[in-house]
Amino acid sequence: MTQPPSMFSVLGLALFAAGTLHAQEFRPEIPHAWNDRDVAKLEVPLVQRDRSPRYLTAEQYYELKVRTIYRSYPVYAPGRAPAGYFESLKAKEPEVLIFDALALHSKEDWIRAGEAIFDDSPFPIRAGPDGYRMPPGLSLPITKDGIIPSERFVIRQKGLVEQSNGTSCAACHTRVLPDGTAVKGGQIDFAVYPVIAGSLRASPEAARETREFDWITSGAPWLMPREEVDKLTNEELARRYDAMIAGVLERQGTSSAFPVRVPSLVGVADIKYFDATGLVRHRSIGDLMRYDIVNTGMDLTAHFGDFQPRSTARPFGVDGTRFSDEQLYALALYLYSLKRRRIQTRLMIAPAAGNRSSSGKGARGVIHLRCTRTTSSLPLRASRSPRTYARPTTLWMFLWAQIPDLRRERDVARGSIRCHRCVAFGIAVRSVIAARRHRWTSGSTRRD
Repeated sequence: MTQPPSMFSVLGLALFAAGTLHAQEFRPEIPHAWNDRDVAKLEVPLVQRDRSPRYLTAEQYYELKVRTIYRSYPVYAPGRAPAGYFESLKAKEPEVLIFDALALHSKEDWIRAGEAIFDDSPFPIRAGPDGYRMPPGLSLPITKDGIIPSERFVIRQKGLVEQSNGTSCAACHTRVLPDGTAVKGGQIDFAVYPVIAGSLRASPEAARETREFDWITSGAPWLMPREEVDKLTNEELARRYDAMIAGVLERQGTSSAFPVRVPSLVGVADIKYFDATGLVRHRSIGDLMRYDIVNTGMDLTAHFGDFQPRSTARPFGVDGTRFSDEQLYALALYLYSLKRRRIQTRLMIAPAAGNRSSSGKGARGVIHLRCTRTTSSLPLRASRSPRTYARPTTLWMFLWAQIPDLRRERDVARGSIRCHRCVAFGIAVRSVIAARRHRWTSGSTRRD
């Protein structure tokens, strides 16, 4: 006969359950994202210090209306959606997502909420009558399930289905691997600007709007006055756009003459400086939140000395909206959750083949660098494409670049290669020189 549990065992189980629940409780410490003191220290000064950006004050920023985030839904490629999928979206009610500790209980809840912001579009457009309306001339990667991961449907009004139209974080930071798997946070693998080049050639009105927006995002009159920029013909601008291959964009602060590669956000938690030139400091989650604010249109309203690209707070077309601190915190947690497997290398000193002393021992060694594990599932593109990896792998890339030199020296003079200490020193010197050359110091854009 089974004996009933004792009072002590029941009490112990209760205490254990209470302790487990307490351990799983997540108490977010949400910083005040846009405060004047931290904003002033966010960016490294430009080469021309008087042209470093001056942003809205904290008081001005928090007067803006908080953006409403709606639940979004996957977009299927034409002919790949389940039967009745698009009609079912029309029947859904709008669902507003809540960002506070009462609605989000665990860290995983906050991360999932941040993913919703990653997928959110500030100004979606109406979808087609039968589903997604593919932009003319653009071919978007599709997963093995038929989903276009860079796009989302959203319901802001019952019966009206809208699509994100390439204006979300996911639009530029989602990659589809050769096996059809989507990697959120990865570099895009399709070209956007050649499509814009086509519209630039086809429509004078589109050309006028494109050139105006180009000046707002890229104008730097202390480097090149507006009059000089306007001398650039539409055909020359279109040729620049045609040259922007997959993964390369003209984002705000750069220019069509100096486009940049879209970075991978996988492993962003390990990066200490943002932007290709290390312009923005990353000291805490608050800095990432502030960087998100800047990149959703705040830099378009900044003052660069006496120049202001746009006078109204319109982040990419939405007038008078901002993210709340809770929304930014959730987005930052989601970005931090995008992890990568680190590259593991093995540096071995082995005797050069055929180089033996009279005693039979190897006289001088040859460095062999073996990659024992690849990075995350993000492959390198063709050699003409910019590199897509983040700063923690910079040393590995420099070392990899030295391997042909080492092999050449080994093949030319078997056994006469420099000692491994000299080779290591040479690699270090070349890495420092390459890193210094990599930084743009000419001040050719608003973001150095």
